[in-house]
Amino acid sequence: MKFQPRKWAKWYAGEIAKIYLLNSGLVNLLPDREEKYDFIAVSSRQPLKQFPVKIKATKYRPSEIFKAYQKTRANLVRRKSPVLVMYVDYDSREGFYEYIDNKLPKELSRLDIKQFNRTLGKLIK
Repeated sequence: MKFQPRKWAKWYAGEIAKIYLLNSGLVNLLPDREEKYDFIAVSSRQPLKQFPVKIKATKYRPSEIFKAYQKTRANLVRRKSPVLVMYVDYDSREGFYEYIDNKLPKELSRLDIKQFNRTLGKLIK
């Protein structure tokens, strides 16, 4: 089997994202049966509260993310359900995130554990 850097980067970024999500203690993760998203985050306390999560392995800065993922972001706005998008730099194990609902956010939030956990808390409230 030939080594495929893109698949590895996507897998590794997904594992890093899982760590951020699961370490919050606020959500559990399920696979997305429709395979539109990387997984579904389910509230630990209220299982009916759920939202999809999309992971993007990237080395881009925020301004570059807006350009590089413009089409992807626009498609996510058109979906009926809000989605948490995590842009993970697999080398530094850091990144950015945004919660896309009816419109595109103007800024990305840095994957800071405290701020990320507060955001998750609001999403599952």
